[in-house]
Amino acid sequence: MNRIVRSLSDAFRDPADRAASILILLFIVTAAFSVTQTSSYTPDSARYEIWARSIAAGEGFVDTTDPEAPRYVVHAPLYPVLIAPFAWLLPLTPYALKFGTLIITAVMLLLFHRFVKGKVSAVPAGIALALLAFHPFTLHYSTQLLSEPLFLLLLIVLFSLMSRVGNEGAADTATMVWLTVVLAASVLTREIGIVLVPVVLLFLVLHRKYDMAGWTFVGIVLVFGAWYVRNEIIVAGREQPDLRNSLLFGSNILTSGRTAFLQEIVARITVNAAFYLRELPGLFHYPQFGLDGEVRPTFYSVVDRSSLMITAAQRIVAPRFIIAAVLAAGSVVTGMIREFRNGRLAPIYSLFIIFYSVMVLLYPVADIRFTYPLLLILLILAAQGVDAFMTGRNILMKRIVIAAALFLMLPNLLWTAEMIGRASAYRSASTSTEQFDRSSASVPTEFATSFPLAAEWFIKRGLQPDVIIAKRKEFGIVLPGTKVLLMNEFSGLSAFEQMIRDYDVRYIVSSRDRAGVREFDLLMGLSRTYSFEQQGSAGGFDIFAVRQAESGRPALRSAGAVQTLAHLVDNGDFRQLERFFRAEQRLAEVHPLFRYYHAVTLECLGSLDSARLLFATLQGMPQGIGYAQKAGFHATMLDQLTALQRTSDSAQRADILFNLAVNYWELDMRTTALRFLNAAVMQQRSYIPAYNLFIHFSLQIGDTVNARGAFTVLQRSFPGEPSIAPFGELFSLIDEGRQARTAEQQAGIQERMAAAYERLGLSDARIASLRRAVMLQPDRESAVLVLSSLYRERRRTYPALKILTLAQQYLPGSPHISDAIREITGR
Repeated sequence: MNRIVRSLSDAFRDPADRAASILILLFIVTAAFSVTQTSSYTPDSARYEIWARSIAAGEGFVDTTDPEAPRYVVHAPLYPVLIAPFAWLLPLTPYALKFGTLIITAVMLLLFHRFVKGKVSAVPAGIALALLAFHPFTLHYSTQLLSEPLFLLLLIVLFSLMSRVGNEGAADTATMVWLTVVLAASVLTREIGIVLVPVVLLFLVLHRKYDMAGWTFVGIVLVFGAWYVRNEIIVAGREQPDLRNSLLFGSNILTSGRTAFLQEIVARITVNAAFYLRELPGLFHYPQFGLDGEVRPTFYSVVDRSSLMITAAQRIVAPRFIIAAVLAAGSVVTGMIREFRNGRLAPIYSLFIIFYSVMVLLYPVADIRFTYPLLLILLILAAQGVDAFMTGRNILMKRIVIAAALFLMLPNLLWTAEMIGRASAYRSASTSTEQFDRSSASVPTEFATSFPLAAEWFIKRGLQPDVIIAKRKEFGIVLPGTKVLLMNEFSGLSAFEQMIRDYDVRYIVSSRDRAGVREFDLLMGLSRTYSFEQQGSAGGFDIFAVRQAESGRPALRSAGAVQTLAHLVDNGDFRQLERFFRAEQRLAEVHPLFRYYHAVTLECLGSLDSARLLFATLQGMPQGIGYAQKAGFHATMLDQLTALQRTSDSAQRADILFNLAVNYWELDMRTTALRFLNAAVMQQRSYIPAYNLFIHFSLQIGDTVNARGAFTVLQRSFPGEPSIAPFGELFSLIDEGRQARTAEQQAGIQERMAAAYERLGLSDARIASLRRAVMLQPDRESAVLVLSSLYRERRRTYPALKILTLAQQYLPGSPHISDAIREITGR
């Protein structure tokens, strides 16, 4: 480590170091011109910024933009700690944090050059530095709030320490301490950094450094164990977060939850291997990075395929791709052979590539940024391969090598120029709402929206909503005092409507993708409980006001392909859906939402083999966890439908239809679910669970007419059924509520209905009735206390506290209300 520190102070003494410093300075200037307020990875980058700000404010890890203010940290914690000083120095601008990341990247590049230069001559080291510094990965990740540059920096330091370990005759205490610190930092920077632990320990064992291996392992266990206890046991045990990487890794994502996990592992390896094998050959020159928001290689776009620069870059790469890939591979292989013969780090390179690749292949998400550490190692090895080739060559051959390297860099340089131009145009357009017109298809998604301009829309109108629903946590940063419920198209209709109700959501903020499909359009179109009216647009976002839906009125007042899709799905009109997809064939081919419902349509029309093929394409989507999960869910349903076609036994058919109804209800296909329940009854008239579930489902959507009709049949046909009494009580209360005249009477009936719903197991309907009781009579203490208790059981302390605080205004002397508030706040 001391050698690394001394190398930094000697950076300008050697001509090669001066040239490297100039290259790094050029990189800093280039990256600085590429910095904007945008975020490619959401909500990852937003979470890092939120945590950095909370740490800078002395609050520790807390997400202040979330209504529940969770303290669970879903990502590795070190990166936000390191950029927190920049948030403390300049708390009012996101640029400070991004420049902090840029500084980390610059240090990483400097250490990279010094490390490579210690192994090869000046020219190959300079080539490797130029390829890394002006690679699209480095430029883009250095201008985002992401931990990738920090992880690479720690990798380089770790390799330097490993080189010392392989060269020393005995274990050095200082080296051991630094090794433990850097290894622990790597694990706390990226979760996948855990693969470095077995890699380093095996390397130490191979070099007979048993004491160092043992003490390093103990140090890692203590550091990482302390964080694990804090985060995964104490905080997660208290908050029970929905998203946890440890659970995500061990869950069935690409396959049904009923299949063996081994099949899930095989599916992940198959999907991920196909993706990475397609991308790795062109990794050194990668101008296709961030093109057009395609599934390959990312879900966002930062440059435009049709632009002059990218067109030129693609034309350069295309005819010479195989030659360049072969030369790059040859350099890497030659470098690895040289490292095995003369160096000390070949085992750790090999072990890291093996362990890291296995983890990446097993992870349920495929993302091109996971190849960034591999790029680092490949460049180190390629530099050694080039150096081996240049040794003993004449000056002409060396110049040819330099020219070839520059030619290899040219596509990346063209990409860089395009990126700078896009960022500059975005900054100019973001100065006012009037100038911000990013609706053109040529505008990459990275530069199609502006959070500050959307926030300005609210501020100009004097609006400060308590809670909004959005897909971007950044709104909680640019709108101080406003909390953000983070949701997406996979949240589900029930959860969507519950969040609106429980958190008193009054606005939804949504943007469009490159196909023109708007976030939440499907959920808004499916909702029968709320109506959504667009109030305006700003910064590439559409702002919707949320109101209680009126009878017979469409939930979303707009027309479009998604609204048509939602209407047909809600009605279960699959023949019309089939005609719709023929008319919207292009959307069905390129957009996963339409492809998914096209597959569902085929499934419901009985074309099971065709549906399987379409669902399989969704399972192979990198970053498409939501659609992959749905496809895996449908794999089980397709098996059930196949069994339904093959059996003629009425009892078996009724069971299958009943299970399918439950599944379709979970998929927000409510009309379809009710039809399947009707079909189950038609197969077996005595199938009582289908009657009960039909009544349950109808009550959940407020359809008391059909619920009462099914209840009448159940009561007449099966008078001894235990569910008849609570259902009968509930319908009596509904009738009684129509006769109530005063708010107090209506509130009392709603509270009694909540008790009836509890006996029926309809917890959500129970909450809805209690909320109506409290709205009708805010000082109804019994309803307030029960409702707040239910919210706390669901870990929704924000609405619980809001209801209790309101009740305290009406009942200032109530000890029960005060105790409940004290239990939540701790004060």
